Amino acid sequence: MQKNCEIKAHLTIFARFLSEKEEGKSMAHSYRETDNYTGQSTYSHILLPTYQINPYPLYQELREERSMHWDEALATWVFMSYQDVQTILNDLRFSNMLLSIETIFPPELWEKYQRVFQVLNQVPCLNDVPEHAPLRKDFIYSFRLQDPHGHYVQLQAFADHLLEACIEKRQVDIMQEFAYPLAFKLMEVLLGFPLEDRPQILLWGNALATLIDGCPPSHSALIEALDGALACYDFFEQHLKRSHFCQQEETSINDLVLAHCTTILASIPATACQIGNSLCALMKYPNQFHQLRLDAPLPASVFQELLRYDTSTQTTSRQATTDAEIAGQLIKADQAVMLCLGSANHDPQQFDHPDDLDFGRHNSHPMTFGEGLHVCPGIQAVRLVMECFLGSLRHLSQPPVLLEAAWACAKVIRGPKTLRVSLKA
Repeated sequence: MQKNCEIKAHLTIFARFLSEKEEGKSMAHSYRETDNYTGQSTYSHILLPTYQINPYPLYQELREERSMHWDEALATWVFMSYQDVQTILNDLRFSNMLLSIETIFPPELWEKYQRVFQVLNQVPCLNDVPEHAPLRKDFIYSFRLQDPHGHYVQLQAFADHLLEACIEKRQVDIMQEFAYPLAFKLMEVLLGFPLEDRPQILLWGNALATLIDGCPPSHSALIEALDGALACYDFFEQHLKRSHFCQQEETSINDLVLAHCTTILASIPATACQIGNSLCALMKYPNQFHQLRLDAPLPASVFQELLRYDTSTQTTSRQATTDAEIAGQLIKADQAVMLCLGSANHDPQQFDHPDDLDFGRHNSHPMTFGEGLHVCPGIQAVRLVMECFLGSLRHLSQPPVLLEAAWACAKVIRGPKTLRVSLKA
């Protein structure tokens, strides 16, 4: 591809790693340095162990002190309130297609990872108008649930089977024994072929999520993610050649299909973590757990409330294309903006008693899937897998008992790495 082609992607933060003189210096280390310097809470504190289990007290503190702030460690504006997050998501002056890859990566990386950049160029969420609309339309058409009822029956039976196996073991890590297998099953339904080497594919999914989210913990992690993407694309090219997706031979068609697979695989961690987060919420609120057994079918408010209460996707980012004023704050052109979806979903200006899980909450409109141009195209699929997850819980007479939990250290995706529970039918 010619060097003057405009390949764009959501990788602003990567420039920081490529300019680091100290190889392997982590973002968490930079955060600690900034913390000592400022002595004031910022969003970058989210990676400190104190806030891994529960970030929402930090969100509340930041909203009350200043609903927006400049985070020096992340080199971005951070917006915490529901109103500000919603405003920016619907403001076309803020782009989701950030820096040209050419301005970030040195020539040697450009040449080695050119294929990755070509594919990322066609990921819908990394494009703005006018490119975004046809890419999004093609994604939704390619991965639409062609038989929603049939897919539901298939996934529900699989979820029931997984839970029955967990009940037999009595004590299990629900993430490994239920959440990730169910997320993988959904991806197999969407892709149309089995994903057999799941540990390897999960590593690739994490790598692709890192590239899309633009938040590797170090320069070496960035390179590892790029290598993982290359290996993943080689794998999928072999499988896609035997599928209905590649009926033409042009490279651009293959890149587009791989871009759609990138979006699918990158969503595996978020989907599994949403299951884990939701189960934690139900264990904390047993009265709401028992309500699930009474409601058939489940009302939409149940899904909305679980996705609001503890979303696995905590942030999304934009970049100002021109000077813009938001809530009295001037955001200069080219400055990055981070929108804290998790904080917006707990804003008391928008939700009564936001820190409570309440299935009776109606007309709720959480920011979990975003809003505006880049609203998540996979809402239907996530709703399907959540419905199957909740449906399987009806086999339990009482909520699981938490034995042990460990949380991932991440800026964008929030969820348990391990979630050991005791189950009883």
